[in-house]
Amino acid sequence: MRRIDQALLRFLLPTLLARACPGTVHRSGDEGMKVNCFNVIMPEQVARPRTVLVGITGSTVQGLEFDGHSHRRPVSIHLDAIDAAVLQVTHFYGLDEVRYEGILHLALGQGTKWPYVWLRALRVQRWVLQKLFNARHMKLGDRLTILTDVADLTSQGVDRIGALEVMSHRYGARWAGHPNWQAFQERLDKQLQLLAEAGDLSTSDNFSFRLTGQGVRTLDERRDASRKHGANWWMQFAGWLVAAAALVFAAAQANFLKLPTVLDLQKEKADGGEAASADGTAASQPSLADTAVVPPSKASAPLAVTSPATAASASGLQPASAAKSR
Repeated sequence: MRRIDQALLRFLLPTLLARACPGTVHRSGDEGMKVNCFNVIMPEQVARPRTVLVGITGSTVQGLEFDGHSHRRPVSIHLDAIDAAVLQVTHFYGLDEVRYEGILHLALGQGTKWPYVWLRALRVQRWVLQKLFNARHMKLGDRLTILTDVADLTSQGVDRIGALEVMSHRYGARWAGHPNWQAFQERLDKQLQLLAEAGDLSTSDNFSFRLTGQGVRTLDERRDASRKHGANWWMQFAGWLVAAAALVFAAAQANFLKLPTVLDLQKEKADGGEAASADGTAASQPSLADTAVVPPSKASAPLAVTSPATAASASGLQPASAAKSR
């Protein structure tokens, strides 16, 4: 694997150094940053500091070592002494960049071009989102909204805050592509100055501002008022719900509103259960009217069987003892 890496290094390194980025080495007399260039770096090791490779002559590579502040100490390195597996290459591709770790990763990326296909897709996405953002109107908002943005930036550690910082906080980097960003910045500057005159912000040059204690009190009072307003709104909403429910039940009791089918079935079921219980109670307690309905013959038959004397007297016959006495 090391032989393959060294072979790829010998093949690709001259091309990379021919398109090196001179603006990244911080040398006097260098030209500005190129749009499409490579930054080749040997990472820091035990015996050698971090080094940026800038050129090659034969088998000797020229570089600039890091001296603690910038890469300005010139050094010459033999090509075989470079570890191709740990070489770091950054390709500045327009406003984007592609980073490679090792010469093999670089060869795959440059050969297949798959990172650049992905970058082009991202550029198309950014272009569409920028077009959609440009179609929007950048809303300034009230002064309390601007004061909230300044407070958020202050909590993030930003000391001096201007209009550009507030715009970046709201819209990211897309505001720079909006056609009306300059007019928006001017209006935002005026609002920041008004907040400074009111005492919520402090400024020394009318371009950079800081949050004051009065501004913090203003935000706290507004947040407390918003919280109370929300609580009152929910209480009113709950009251309206209770009133609506009471109105529905009152209309149902007055037969002005027909109840749903489920409630009707439940009511019929309850009425049927009450009727069945009433019938069972009546059956378990017989009344005097039931005995009056029985015919006399049926009622006297048991008595004739159980009491013969009574049956004889009823038919007009006298007992046998009375006949003997006569």
